[in-house]
Amino acid sequence: LTDLAKQTPLTASAVFPAQPVKLGNLGIAYPATRLEVVKTTGAQREIKITGSQMKVAEQVIYLSQGQRLILASLTEEGQKALQINGEFVKDQYDNQWRPVSLTATIDQPVLAEQSPLWTYAENLDNVYCAGCHAKISAKHYTVNAWPAVAKGMGARTDISPEDLEILTKYFQYNAKDINSH
Repeated sequence: LTDLAKQTPLTASAVFPAQPVKLGNLGIAYPATRLEVVKTTGAQREIKITGSQMKVAEQVIYLSQGQRLILASLTEEGQKALQINGEFVKDQYDNQWRPVSLTATIDQPVLAEQSPLWTYAENLDNVYCAGCHAKISAKHYTVNAWPAVAKGMGARTDISPEDLEILTKYFQYNAKDINSH
């Protein structure tokens, strides 16, 4: 995946980390997160992450309201740099969410699309999951349920933390209740 990421054209309008990517001193974007490319200068890309922020978890950008798929973790500086795109709105569980975006600079290799990550994740699923039980569709659980399921099952294998993160993102992005991306 790293070799493929190094081949991503500088003209790509959106890119996706294959591994955690530093957002300068603003935070970290996680594998499969859509990073909209605003501008490219040399080997650096100015990117924008768009998602949701939950009240009392301001250091995290989630995929969308109520969907706890983590796109990025933010430093204090990153939290201050967030663009707030609306007011807090309560979900059915009384959690409050608001739309946010963050513009940052990256210089690490990133993929031009998510599909190579998904192919890699499917191979991980075949090796680490389907070796013990029948293959479970990503649509079997919700986006919020998958992290606990993957962590619990992953603990029974020798899967690396990095690979478990990619596998978890694959299940979450393809969950039965996924809204976007």
